[in-house]
Parts: sequence; C-alpha cells; structure tokens
Amino acid sequence: MKKNQFLLVGAALLIVGTAWAANKVFGNKGESSIQIEQVGSNLEVRKTEVKYITSYIGDYSKNVLLKATTNTKYNTGAEGSDGTSVVEARSAKDFFGAPIWTVAADGQDVSYVNEELIRIVRYGCCGDFTRSALYNVDDGQTPATYLDDDFFTISVPNGGLNDRYMAQIDDSQAPKDKNGKTYMGTIAYFDNHQKKGLVRFYVQLPQGWGAQIMDVNLVNTDPSSKNSLRDKKMDLWDSDGNKDAKSAFHGFAMTGSIYLENKKLDLKVPVSNDQIDTSGIQVSPDLEFEVVL
Repeated sequence: MKKNQFLLVGAALLIVGTAWAANKVFGNKGESSIQIEQVGSNLEVRKTEVKYITSYIGDYSKNVLLKATTNTKYNTGAEGSDGTSVVEARSAKDFFGAPIWTVAADGQDVSYVNEELIRIVRYGCCGDFTRSALYNVDDGQTPATYLDDDFFTISVPNGGLNDRYMAQIDDSQAPKDKNGKTYMGTIAYFDNHQKKGLVRFYVQLPQGWGAQIMDVNLVNTDPSSKNSLRDKKMDLWDSDGNKDAKSAFHGFAMTGSIYLENKKLDLKVPVSNDQIDTSGIQVSPDLEFEVVL
C-alpha cells in the first residue's frame, strides 16, 4: 500500500487571561494542526485541536476554565470518523495548579450544555446513534450519555432550583433480552449529578426485524398547563417561583414510538414529585417495560 505524506499544516493561538488573584496572569496556547496522507487511492486526514472553552468563565456561579484536546481521523474513502477528546478543568481559584478534574472519552466535539454541564459528542455513522456524554463542571462526573437529539431540559422559572433532564440514553447495563423480548431502549430522568430513574423497554420482534425508540418528545400531561416547550427546553410555569423540587417538578412526560411491520407501539413516561411516576407509565400492548430507580 502506497503512503505519501504531502501536507502538514499547523497553527497556534495564544490565549492570555487575567486570573482572579491580583497581579497574576495565566497564559497558555490553543493549537490546531492537520496532517494528510495518501493511502492507496484515498486520503487519510488526522487533525489535532487544543482549545480553551470560556463560555461561563467569570459569569454565573462557575469560574472554571476548560481545556479540550481533540484528535480526529477520517479516510476520504470511508464513512464516519474516529475521535478522542481529553478535557481538563481548572478553577479560577488557582489556574496555575493541577486540574481539578480530567476526563478522556471517545468523541469529536466538546462544548457547554449550560453552566452546570459539558458534553463530549461522538458522531454516529452508518445507522448508529450519535452519543453525547454529559459531565458535571464541578467534578467531572457523568450523569448520563444521551442518544442523537433525544435530550430535553426542564427548568422551574424563578425557583432557584437546578435543572432536570429527560432523554433517551445509552444504557450499557440493560439486558439485551427479557422474557423472550428484545431490548429497544431506555428513557431516563436525571439531574446534574446522577440518574433519578430510568425505564427500559422490550418487545418481541418479527424474524429479521430491527427497531428502536423514535419520535422522542417532551409533553405536558395537563391540557390546561401553562408550561412551555421551546428548543428542547420546558419551562414549568405551573411551578413558577416554587423552591421545593419535589412539588415543582411534575406535570410532564417523555413520549416515543417503536415502528414494527404494520404496527406502531407508543410509550409515555411521566414525572411526578421529582421522580418517574411508575404508576402513570403508559405503553401499547405487546410493549414491556422495566423501571429502575
């Protein structure tokens, strides 16, 4: 196999910011480089990017500087790409000290979700899901990894409460078969630190048939509700100003569908008292579920 390296390009950007301690300046570099090689009749492209993410630095309650180093590789003769990312978090209390946490994960993109969470995205290929691993800004712990765009934020206006989330998640602990039925997917309810509950779904598939949970959405359970959903964020105006999480987070549900040959199965997972309402879960006949709290 013929390999010819014919292009190597590098660029560097110096970012300097004033630290919170008086008369101290923290300085480092963000870098980007690319290498392209001829591999047979195709090109293999390798990229490395080091960037500093400052979306919330100096604002809100978080003064954390994130350094993301991402390596990606793809071949022009194949679909998809491979990538790994390493994220280091440094506190404004001491930009010069060791990182307060470091995580490494498969993924090609790193960004903030909000002031509490970041995500590392591994893009799907060839029919597979895109997976977005969430990490808490305070400690680097991961509450969940969600699939594609099946991720919704739930917020209580004027309540001072941390957000909640519902999503279809990557659930590696789920049994692939249960009572002769095949695992279809998992709906989870979680906060910035951990899962508060999840529901796994199973169905008996026709021979040679594949399926998954689709058409995922977040809905109000009360037709007269004032809650509003926009850009995958639901504001619970029915709980406006409520500072008690247990009574504030209620009145919404995640829905989805599974399509089989000549059949559509529906599911609905409601939340009440800041937890999954197990007694209110609704599913089509032939669809089995398991609740894990």
